[in-house]
Amino acid sequence: MSVIEQTNSTSPSVDTPDIEHIVCDQCSPDLALCGIDCSDMPWAEREHQPCVVCSDLEPLPCPRCGW
Repeated sequence: MSVIEQTNSTSPSVDTPDIEHIVCDQCSPDLALCGIDCSDMPWAEREHQPCVVCSDLEPLPCPRCGW
């Protein structure tokens, strides 16, 4: 699966800043694998702590598109 990441440092809906979420760039670049809306989050490059749920789902096929 091809993934891209976003950090939640500007998202008021997530309590912990500097946690990166992983998204599927094939079907939902604005929705993290864990289900968080990442549409207003800046892109990151694996500089911060990854989201535990996203990290667990990253090696598996995308739950939405199967890619």
